[in-house]
Amino acid sequence: MVMEGDKVAPLEGRTADARLDALATEFKKLAAALRKAKGREQKRLHDLGKQAGSVFELVKQLEASWNEASEREKEHQKKGWMELDAKFSEECAAMSWRKDGTWPKFFIEYGVLVEFDEKTRSARVGQSKVADCDLDSTMEALRALIPGLHKDCSSGEFLEQLQQAYVAARGSAAQVPVFDVYKQVVIALQKPGFWRNVEPSKFKSLTVEQFRARLCKCIESNTLKSRAGMELRMYPPLDAKDGLFLFNPAERRAAFVGRIEFARAGDA
Repeated sequence: MVMEGDKVAPLEGRTADARLDALATEFKKLAAALRKAKGREQKRLHDLGKQAGSVFELVKQLEASWNEASEREKEHQKKGWMELDAKFSEECAAMSWRKDGTWPKFFIEYGVLVEFDEKTRSARVGQSKVADCDLDSTMEALRALIPGLHKDCSSGEFLEQLQQAYVAARGSAAQVPVFDVYKQVVIALQKPGFWRNVEPSKFKSLTVEQFRARLCKCIESNTLKSRAGMELRMYPPLDAKDGLFLFNPAERRAAFVGRIEFARAGDA
């Protein structure tokens, strides 16, 4: 029994289902008493009020118990995320991969954005989603992406590609949207014959992860001036959704690049 005289028996030690069953039982008793009290004398109504008060006391006990359980679960989850963060750092270090950023977003080798989502309990590695934040699957996805980030392309070569793409994409404005330049870089990678007979097997891709990694390497090595003496400049976007999210090695922080420009060194 939940009721002990006019008092409510404590719920400590009971399972969650047992607590709910106890509450349901007392509400049923209260409902039955309300039906019987209809049109009855004042004393009966007074006794009914005391019974209702006991039921509400039971509700307060349940609320306090649920709040305590909720806090314990939050602490448990927080500890779990901290352990995952530490293990992920250990795995990256074991692979000798550079890891920048802070929980829950990291840049691996400048190119691959890894984001852990505490609400959905999932991770995103580049363009791929990893269910349940499984660390083995996260590392497997990274191992498939990392080797190609800087393959067959030095910072100097990439800067020349970037300037040529900038010239091709530039209109009347000196500053060009970064993704317009990215598009021109990809177009320039294709052999002339590709456009006479477009076959997917002959397409030479450049992922956004590769583009990001190579741009960051140029910043890191201070390879910002082309052979023609044009200097790379980068500007934030007007809207973050139009920008390329990256880790800026020079400023040691994550930032969005929205537009780029090549100008003569010293020009305002």
